[in-house]
Amino acid sequence: MSNAVNKTAHAFSKENLQNLLNQRFFYAPAFDIYGAGADSSAPAGCAGLYDYGPPGSALQANIIAEWRKHFIVEEGMYELDTTIM
Repeated sequence: MSNAVNKTAHAFSKENLQNLLNQRFFYAPAFDIYGAGADSSAPAGCAGLYDYGPPGSALQANIIAEWRKHFIVEEGMYELDTTIM
């Protein structure tokens, strides 16, 4: 049995991946969940900002935990918390 990945089994589609992530609420454009959008009279969201759903928040927390484990614990670097915008 081979451990090689078969890259031709299913063609990758960025659009399909984005649709799946939106359906499962990994993320959504900022303020989109409040009705803002092209077909709404509500103001549009902020470009480049995203709201994370429960699975997206969990993924983000796991990525940050691994980052801290590597850079703070293993490399002995100091952690700073600054304004992000």
